[in-house]
Amino acid sequence: MTNSWISFVKEYAKEHDLKYACAVINSDCRQSYKNRNIKPVITVEELKTPNKKERELIQKFMIKHRHKIRLEYLKAICSDSGVCIAFGRESEKIKDFFNGFVNFDFIVKPIKKIGEPSTNGFVHEIKYEREGYKSYAVLKSAASFYADNLVYEYIVGEFINQQNKLFPCFLETYGLYYYTDNSYWSTFKNAKSINSVEVLNKIIQLQTNPYDYARMCSQSKYACILIQHLKDVKTLNYRAETSPTFLIYDLLFVLYQVYMPLSILNNTFTHYDLHTNNVLLYEPIKGKHIKYHYHIDNQIISFNSPYLVKIIDYGRCFFSSINSNLGPNEIRTNLCNEPKCTDYFKGTTYSCGFSFGFSNLNPGVNPKEEDYINTLIPNQSHDLRLLYILKKNSLNKTKQFRIVPPSYQSITQTNQLCDFISKIKYEKKFGTKQELNSGLPSKINNITDAELGLRNIILSKFIQDNNNLRYNSVDKIGDIHVYSDGSPMKYEPA
Repeated sequence: MTNSWISFVKEYAKEHDLKYACAVINSDCRQSYKNRNIKPVITVEELKTPNKKERELIQKFMIKHRHKIRLEYLKAICSDSGVCIAFGRESEKIKDFFNGFVNFDFIVKPIKKIGEPSTNGFVHEIKYEREGYKSYAVLKSAASFYADNLVYEYIVGEFINQQNKLFPCFLETYGLYYYTDNSYWSTFKNAKSINSVEVLNKIIQLQTNPYDYARMCSQSKYACILIQHLKDVKTLNYRAETSPTFLIYDLLFVLYQVYMPLSILNNTFTHYDLHTNNVLLYEPIKGKHIKYHYHIDNQIISFNSPYLVKIIDYGRCFFSSINSNLGPNEIRTNLCNEPKCTDYFKGTTYSCGFSFGFSNLNPGVNPKEEDYINTLIPNQSHDLRLLYILKKNSLNKTKQFRIVPPSYQSITQTNQLCDFISKIKYEKKFGTKQELNSGLPSKINNITDAELGLRNIILSKFIQDNNNLRYNSVDKIGDIHVYSDGSPMKYEPA
């Protein structure tokens, strides 16, 4: 809470002869005072039932200044919106402050392209600023009619948004849009930056109902989605290829952040494109760390890490929705019944939106030729691809990390992790058939094996002591508690 705001509240209370101030009326203000150790204008003990006139004045005050109250609260509690959103802390208040991000009311120019267009799409960073408070999102656009369908990714994102309450390793999806014509789509695809932010609502239109199947297909090229954005992240691929220190001290705990949630969701979610560039490593506050506590099987797996992992790109995922009308099988049935989705391959097994980014909802007769990717069903082994890539790219012939100096190869933590990665069973470069039977201790057959194998390494006394020793002298941001029983995760700031 800033001094200017305290003065403002005191002056208003004095002007209207009020016995009350927002510090003891509004939860935002109360929390701001509590966290900043500032004494409120009136204490709770001094409160008495207000008369009608005072209630009316208080109500007018709160309505008139609600945005300023929310702003001061966010500045006090969440000075960096990206950090709070990443932890799931006050994210709803931040979204509300920016009107859900989806209407672009507070964007500032320029809108910047991130990277170069790929075969699947192109991405722009959008900056929001309101009264000095800033936040970011990315707009992901399709590259062609044939690219992975972004309407489907948005629908998966709605499922992921529910999982965000349980696990910190996913990104939130905000909105679905369509470009209004091809010229606008081409401008966004080819321009490195866009300065005409005022016309963004004319260039793309927000959709409130994603289940327009005719449009899903006929305008698949023009679909785009708005997603949570974290600045200054690195991919797992970058760290694994360039940082021996990361491989020695941090990779183990990064992998557990990935595979614990996937193991809990083993029947309801398969990513189907889990490679090292689809795992982002976010350092909320550089030079500080997070204490993680995963509660599973009557055990608590605790460790320190500077990284908060985020899994991205949901365009090929299987998911099982509570609402049976929204799952991939139901979506495919509707695609098959929509003439605009069936024209190109009518009467074949590829007729249901195949040419409009739904190829993974149209599995062929030979799963192996399709890299075992079938968005209609779960595959508890497929997401081992991340570990398989590390096995192929990061380990040498002696099953040691390729870029780690020989003098560090004998470290117990490094040896245990390398041995674990070398046990990954994976049939092809881009996929493998499901193997539900455990292969432990000699093989890692599925994501449950992966979680348990990583858990056993982390729980060893040497690993615990080494991890604590490394971070005892480093400032802690806070503690995150993640549960396997469906309880919401908890973040406790230091």
